[in-house]
Amino acid sequence: MHLDTIGSHPSSFQGGIQGLINQAEMIVDLEAVRENYRRLSVMAGGADCAAVVKGDAYGHGMIPCALALGKAGANTFFVATANDGVALRAALHEEEICVLGGFLPEEREAFVGANLVPVLNSRNQIEEWEKVAGRLERPLASIIHFDTGMNRLGLLADDVAWLRQNLPLLSRIPPILYMSHLSAADDLDFDRCEFQRGAFLSAVSGLPIAKMSLANSAGTYLGADYAFDMVRPGKATFGINPLTGRPNPMVQPARVVAPIIQVKTMKRGAPVGYSSTYRLTEQAKIATVAIGYANGYSRAGSSRATVSVAGFAAQVVGRVSMDLLTVDVSGVPDWALVPGSPVEILGPHVRDHDLAKACGTIEHEVLISLGHGCARRYVNE
Repeated sequence: MHLDTIGSHPSSFQGGIQGLINQAEMIVDLEAVRENYRRLSVMAGGADCAAVVKGDAYGHGMIPCALALGKAGANTFFVATANDGVALRAALHEEEICVLGGFLPEEREAFVGANLVPVLNSRNQIEEWEKVAGRLERPLASIIHFDTGMNRLGLLADDVAWLRQNLPLLSRIPPILYMSHLSAADDLDFDRCEFQRGAFLSAVSGLPIAKMSLANSAGTYLGADYAFDMVRPGKATFGINPLTGRPNPMVQPARVVAPIIQVKTMKRGAPVGYSSTYRLTEQAKIATVAIGYANGYSRAGSSRATVSVAGFAAQVVGRVSMDLLTVDVSGVPDWALVPGSPVEILGPHVRDHDLAKACGTIEHEVLISLGHGCARRYVNE
């Protein structure tokens, strides 16, 4: 399987043509993905470490990353939707694939046919999944999700009380895992985390014994009390810092580069880009780079974000266009400004956190947007 041809990305149609130019590209180091998983597994202690590959593996490509994580030892995978689960099942034949969005009746064939495990988030989902088990006349595994304070998906207290009164349902859809989700571990709100931990223990009290999972990426670093039987890191596997305000213990697997198309020397006072929102305060060299919001580079980075050219920082100036970015490269040597020369949009000199901050968003959105909009290439498969 050639990983660089997987997925509906700009790189997925090669047509036998070599030497494609003027293409923004995300380069994903799969060994870095595996290394992050190994580090998280160590932090998990004796607990299992699942692989959360929702959001197309946070923009890095679900199937190539899942295959790499399988090589690193992951055997339980979480996706957002049944569609993703079916796609992943085509690549992973034995591993457990769990669907965070739960189950809808019209997805019955997808779940059963691909042997997917639904994360049941409501009374209705529990009842509907139990009906499927009844029709098939065999037990179907499930995961029960408790809302302990995120106030998003999961069973609330009255749903838990109903479940305790209807325990025979669970004999037909035996839980392989009870889970909840920490809402404030990233913020180091330890009181909130401890409240949720207590609520989780209370929710599972009196239910049939099953494995338990509470910790996300940040929760994995809270210690054994939060690890339970399984941790579910997502963002940290793909290099996003799980430790707010502290050094990032993860490796950033993704680099994004785009080529210079043209360089111009512009006079003081010249406008750059649409609506003349930026005017030069002195003579400057302006490089036009082949990436824009169609490639997932946020328009919010206009005149705020920076890139790196041959290790030299360069300011984005003017508005981000659909396919183009204009950059002040006055401080960059001419030898690095030949048309076709690579510009680092994301990488060792432009970290995901810095680009996200410049765009007024979070690293997740930056990576997912760039991953969807750029061609992808994989190294260290």
